[in-house]
Amino acid sequence: RYRRMKHHTVTHVLLGTLRRVLGPHVWQAGAEKSEIKGRLDVTHYKLPDRDVVKKIEDIVNRIILEGRSVNTYIMPRYEAESKYGYVLYQGGVPMEPNIRIVEIKDWDVQACFGTHVSNTVEIGSFKIINVEKIQDGIIRFEYVAGPNVADYARYLEDKLISIGKVIGASIEDSDKKVQSLLSNLKAVSYTHLTLPTN
Repeated sequence: RYRRMKHHTVTHVLLGTLRRVLGPHVWQAGAEKSEIKGRLDVTHYKLPDRDVVKKIEDIVNRIILEGRSVNTYIMPRYEAESKYGYVLYQGGVPMEPNIRIVEIKDWDVQACFGTHVSNTVEIGSFKIINVEKIQDGIIRFEYVAGPNVADYARYLEDKLISIGKVIGASIEDSDKKVQSLLSNLKAVSYTHLTLPTN
């Protein structure tokens, strides 16, 4: 449950970051939070490149480490709309006359009925693990937070060790070994071998 709360809260941090980095046109088009990972689909016209993804990660982690308060309170719907605008409804428009507001201090505010941590520092850490265009104008971000970041790092480490065993190299040297193998493969493909005739 606590891991799910971290993924839920960091989704708000991420959305606030995306609206600042990619632009205010960004709008939530779907989301899923579990104890394993989070997923956020947003409106955007192109797939962000690696440098932009790194910038997004850095900002989210900065907001986490700043220890911003995460406050929840109930407000009459008309009052909330007047104070915050329709940006409140990133996750959909609730029909109730009173709505629950989740506000990350000076960063993001949304109408949301989910469970959250009380301070961003509780999230711990954040890592984007996949970004893809799922349809025209919709970009999907998948990510992990808290102890799941270490779990993901171990998963990648295990894959690198496995690859290293196959190619006969350590993790540190695996990229050089792969480059060497590719160079040798290209050299062989350009070499015309004459088979002996009987």
